[in-house]
Amino acid sequence: MIILKAGVQIIQKAVMHIDNLHPDCTEALLKDHLLACKVQVITCYPAKSWLRGEERDNVTAFRVCVPADDKHKICDPELRSTGVIIEDWKFTSKK
Repeated sequence: MIILKAGVQIIQKAVMHIDNLHPDCTEALLKDHLLACKVQVITCYPAKSWLRGEERDNVTAFRVCVPADDKHKICDPELRSTGVIIEDWKFTSKK
């Protein structure tokens, strides 16, 4: 008999940085693409590109949160064009 039960379901999450997208790419387009690839999007926000110099001004980047179980899907090279960069989000401490 289980006496202690969880009050809410907790989803393990993976936060990813998607960089080097064409400047015309929007949050809505990225979300639609990921949903079409059966990747659940928890959140999607514009982010700064991690590219250097002038390259940074010619691209779009996003911070995307997905369920950890979908991380392998978002990293699948078949789901994106060559040159699109997908990396784990680098969290910084606020000191």
